[in-house]
Amino acid sequence: MESGNILFSIIIMALIIIPFVWMYLARNNNKKNLQKTFSTFAGPKGFSSGNIELYNQKGLAIDTNQKLVCFTPDVQTPEAYDCLSFEQIKECKVRTLKKSVTTASGSSEIIDKIQLLFVLSQGGEKVFDLFSLEKDFQVSDQLSKSEKWSKQINSSVGFSA
Repeated sequence: MESGNILFSIIIMALIIIPFVWMYLARNNNKKNLQKTFSTFAGPKGFSSGNIELYNQKGLAIDTNQKLVCFTPDVQTPEAYDCLSFEQIKECKVRTLKKSVTTASGSSEIIDKIQLLFVLSQGGEKVFDLFSLEKDFQVSDQLSKSEKWSKQINSSVGFSA
Protein backbone atom coordinates (compact mmCIF):
# COMPACT_ATOMS: atom_id res chain seq x y z
CA MET A 1 0.00 0.00 0.00
CA GLU A 2 2.86 2.34 0.89
CA SER A 3 4.62 1.76 -2.45
CA GLY A 4 1.35 2.47 -4.31
CA ASN A 5 1.12 5.89 -2.61
CA ILE A 6 4.75 6.65 -3.44
CA LEU A 7 4.25 5.66 -7.08
CA PHE A 8 1.05 7.70 -7.30
CA SER A 9 2.83 10.73 -5.77
CA ILE A 10 5.70 10.41 -8.24
CA ILE A 11 3.28 10.26 -11.18
CA ILE A 12 1.37 13.32 -9.95
CA MET A 13 4.61 15.28 -9.41
CA ALA A 14 5.80 14.33 -12.91
CA LEU A 15 2.51 15.48 -14.42
CA ILE A 16 2.92 18.82 -12.66
CA ILE A 17 6.62 19.33 -13.43
CA ILE A 18 6.77 18.11 -17.05
CA PRO A 19 4.71 21.01 -18.54
CA PHE A 20 6.99 23.59 -16.88
CA VAL A 21 10.11 21.84 -18.14
CA TRP A 22 8.55 21.60 -21.60
CA MET A 23 7.69 25.36 -21.62
CA TYR A 24 11.22 26.22 -20.47
CA LEU A 25 12.80 24.11 -23.22
CA ALA A 26 10.41 25.50 -25.84
CA ARG A 27 11.26 29.08 -24.83
CA ASN A 28 14.99 28.35 -25.07
CA ASN A 29 14.46 26.68 -28.44
CA ASN A 30 12.53 29.76 -29.67
CA LYS A 31 15.37 32.00 -28.55
CA LYS A 32 17.93 29.84 -30.37
CA ASN A 33 15.76 29.92 -33.50
CA LEU A 34 15.48 33.69 -33.22
CA GLN A 35 19.24 34.04 -32.86
CA LYS A 36 19.76 31.79 -35.87
CA THR A 37 17.20 33.75 -37.91
CA PHE A 38 18.75 37.06 -36.86
CA SER A 39 22.16 35.74 -37.86
CA THR A 40 21.00 34.66 -41.30
CA PHE A 41 19.08 37.89 -41.90
CA ALA A 42 21.47 40.43 -40.45
CA GLY A 43 24.70 38.48 -40.96
CA PRO A 44 25.42 40.16 -44.31
CA LYS A 45 25.07 43.50 -42.54
CA GLY A 46 27.65 42.34 -39.99
CA PHE A 47 25.19 41.68 -37.18
CA SER A 48 26.40 39.21 -34.61
CA SER A 49 23.54 38.07 -32.42
CA GLY A 50 24.17 39.86 -29.16
CA ASN A 51 21.46 41.04 -26.78
CA ILE A 52 18.16 39.53 -27.98
CA GLU A 53 14.73 39.60 -26.38
CA LEU A 54 11.47 37.93 -27.37
CA TYR A 55 8.06 39.61 -27.10
CA ASN A 56 5.27 37.14 -28.03
CA GLN A 57 6.88 36.05 -31.32
CA LYS A 58 8.40 39.51 -31.80
CA GLY A 59 12.14 39.91 -31.56
CA LEU A 60 14.36 42.85 -30.70
CA ALA A 61 18.14 42.75 -30.76
CA ILE A 62 21.04 45.14 -30.39
CA ASP A 63 24.64 44.65 -31.49
CA THR A 64 26.90 47.27 -29.96
CA ASN A 65 29.93 46.02 -31.91
CA GLN A 66 28.31 46.50 -35.31
CA LYS A 67 26.12 49.37 -34.03
CA LEU A 68 22.81 47.89 -35.18
CA VAL A 69 19.31 47.56 -33.71
CA CYS A 70 17.15 44.88 -35.36
CA PHE A 71 13.46 44.11 -34.92
CA THR A 72 10.97 41.60 -36.29
CA PRO A 73 7.22 41.64 -35.69
CA ASP A 74 7.17 37.87 -36.32
CA VAL A 75 10.11 35.55 -35.70
CA GLN A 76 8.73 33.08 -38.24
CA THR A 77 8.80 35.68 -41.07
CA PRO A 78 12.42 36.59 -41.85
CA GLU A 79 11.52 39.02 -44.63
CA ALA A 80 9.80 41.25 -42.05
CA TYR A 81 13.06 42.04 -40.23
CA ASP A 82 14.17 45.64 -40.01
CA CYS A 83 17.53 47.00 -38.89
CA LEU A 84 18.65 50.50 -38.01
CA SER A 85 22.25 51.56 -37.60
CA PHE A 86 23.19 53.74 -34.64
CA GLU A 87 24.09 56.54 -37.08
CA GLN A 88 20.46 56.64 -38.27
CA ILE A 89 19.10 56.98 -34.72
CA LYS A 90 18.92 60.37 -33.04
CA GLU A 91 16.79 59.23 -30.09
CA CYS A 92 14.66 56.28 -29.00
CA LYS A 93 11.44 56.79 -27.03
CA VAL A 94 8.68 54.57 -25.73
CA ARG A 95 5.24 55.53 -27.02
CA THR A 96 2.15 54.15 -25.30
CA LEU A 97 -1.11 54.50 -27.19
CA LYS A 98 -4.25 54.13 -25.09
CA LYS A 99 -7.91 53.84 -25.92
CA SER A 100 -11.00 54.49 -23.86
CA VAL A 101 -13.37 51.62 -23.16
CA THR A 102 -16.77 51.72 -21.54
CA THR A 103 -17.36 49.39 -18.62
CA ALA A 104 -20.26 48.83 -16.26
CA SER A 105 -18.65 51.19 -13.73
CA GLY A 106 -17.92 53.96 -16.24
CA SER A 107 -15.10 54.34 -18.72
CA SER A 108 -11.42 53.64 -18.39
CA GLU A 109 -8.31 53.71 -20.51
CA ILE A 110 -6.43 50.61 -21.56
CA ILE A 111 -3.13 50.26 -23.36
CA ASP A 112 -3.73 49.66 -27.06
CA LYS A 113 -0.12 49.71 -28.32
CA ILE A 114 3.40 49.96 -26.98
CA GLN A 115 5.95 51.13 -29.50
CA LEU A 116 9.61 51.99 -29.68
CA LEU A 117 9.71 55.27 -31.57
CA PHE A 118 13.02 56.11 -33.23
CA VAL A 119 13.62 59.75 -34.10
CA LEU A 120 15.91 59.52 -37.10
CA SER A 121 18.91 61.79 -37.51
CA GLN A 122 17.95 62.53 -41.14
CA GLY A 123 14.45 63.53 -40.04
CA GLY A 124 11.34 61.44 -39.70
CA GLU A 125 10.49 58.53 -37.45
CA LYS A 126 10.64 54.75 -37.45
CA VAL A 127 8.29 52.73 -35.23
CA PHE A 128 8.69 49.19 -33.90
CA ASP A 129 5.40 47.82 -32.47
CA LEU A 130 6.26 45.79 -29.38
CA PHE A 131 2.67 45.27 -28.24
CA SER A 132 -0.69 45.55 -29.95
CA LEU A 133 -3.93 44.69 -28.19
CA GLU A 134 -5.30 43.22 -31.43
CA LYS A 135 -2.49 40.65 -31.71
CA ASP A 136 -1.12 40.15 -28.20
CA PHE A 137 -4.33 40.33 -26.12
CA GLN A 138 -2.65 41.03 -22.77
CA VAL A 139 0.06 43.38 -21.52
CA SER A 140 2.46 41.69 -19.16
CA ASP A 141 5.91 43.22 -18.81
CA GLN A 142 6.21 44.78 -22.28
CA LEU A 143 6.15 48.32 -20.90
CA SER A 144 9.06 47.75 -18.53
CA LYS A 145 10.97 45.86 -21.25
CA SER A 146 10.33 48.73 -23.66
CA GLU A 147 11.66 51.26 -21.16
CA LYS A 148 14.74 49.09 -20.60
CA TRP A 149 15.40 48.80 -24.34
CA SER A 150 14.87 52.52 -24.90
CA LYS A 151 17.45 53.35 -22.22
CA GLN A 152 19.88 50.77 -23.57
CA ILE A 153 19.54 51.98 -27.16
CA ASN A 154 19.86 55.65 -26.15
CA SER A 155 22.98 54.94 -24.10
CA SER A 156 24.47 52.89 -26.96
CA VAL A 157 23.72 55.63 -29.47
CA GLY A 158 25.07 58.29 -27.12
CA PHE A 159 21.82 60.11 -26.37
CA SER A 160 21.17 61.03 -22.76
CA ALA A 161 17.71 62.11 -21.70
